[in-house]
Amino acid sequence: GRHNKINGMGTGIVYDERGYIVTNHHVIDGVQSIQVTLHDGTSYQARVFNSDKMTDLAIIKIEAPVALPVMPLGSS
Repeated sequence: GRHNKINGMGTGIVYDERGYIVTNHHVIDGVQSIQVTLHDGTSYQARVFNSDKMTDLAIIKIEAPVALPVMPLGSS
């Protein structure tokens, strides 16, 4: 039978209104395309901006036509 392959699914946090998103390295590692769906249902193609396998963190970037709402960062 025919099976669809899902390379990875994960969550991320918009940390900059220009479209920079923090996610996990294992989510984007080895995938050929990254699609981001925001809480309002809009979807964008993303590119990897930077990633670090040792800390399992990655920064991806989408090109949104408007400033995005940013998740406030804590200071703990």
